[in-house]
Amino acid sequence: MDGGDDNLDELRAALRADADKIAEALLGVPNKGLSTKHTSRWGSKGSLKLELRGAKRGIWHSKESDEGGDLLALIRQQHGCGFADAVAWARGQTGLPAELPDNETDRARRAQQDADRRARQAEAEARGQAEAEDARRSGTAWAQYRPHPAQPFGG
Repeated sequence: MDGGDDNLDELRAALRADADKIAEALLGVPNKGLSTKHTSRWGSKGSLKLELRGAKRGIWHSKESDEGGDLLALIRQQHGCGFADAVAWARGQTGLPAELPDNETDRARRAQQDADRRARQAEAEARGQAEAEDARRSGTAWAQYRPHPAQPFGG
């Protein structure tokens, strides 16, 4: 239902598809001597690595700063910006249209999420009360069937 999540997934897929170009736009030319066909590396010792193949394509890690993540995280780290600015920059680089959020849709989505959260909380409280009542009843029922302390069990 949420178009924003679909748009973000589309953006992340576009970033992964152009991972090498996006990284070069952010970091410059990689260190060719330390890079392979599977990873690009930056720095004299290759301390920043970007995966270029497989399921991890577009994932980076810096040994120097011990930071990493997807390409949106790299954009934020390199530009020192927030998520919205990183998304805007990424859309410009990938050629995807810069879509502004629909405030009415966002408000409706948040209202639905709040209603769902309240419903889950109410269900959890009702379950807790029912379990407490069941425990109370079974404790009472069990007390009726316990043998007398002076009488051996089963006899």
